[in-house]
Amino acid sequence: MHLFSPFTLATQLAILYFKTCYFCMHKMIKRMAQANNNNDEKNFSIDISEEQFLGVYANLVVISHSSSEFVLDFARVMPGHPGAKVVSRIVMTPDHTKRLLLALRDNIQRYENSYGEIDLHENAEDNPFISAVSKCDA
Repeated sequence: MHLFSPFTLATQLAILYFKTCYFCMHKMIKRMAQANNNNDEKNFSIDISEEQFLGVYANLVVISHSSSEFVLDFARVMPGHPGAKVVSRIVMTPDHTKRLLLALRDNIQRYENSYGEIDLHENAEDNPFISAVSKCDA
């Protein structure tokens, strides 16, 4: 059993992820309240368990869809280990998936305005995760 310090990079990223998701959820809640002509959004709350708050690490997502839903399989690929393990599956309607896309675009733009452009490491030789994914059957 490994014990992780509360100051590990994974914990910091989980907190950053939660803050970003909270901001997106707050925007979505505000839009939903306006759509329902209900300006009292303070009554809306989202419960999250301690386990969910820490999040799950994924460095690959496989996306498939039908006419009525999108399926996002979040997986973890480790260098030197064949294949990928799905750690979470999210099923969404097309309209919610598009809202997610727009929220991600907005958050990436704000992130890059603050921290600079995100390097996608397009060259597989420079990134062991991309090399591993190219060999994966996912």
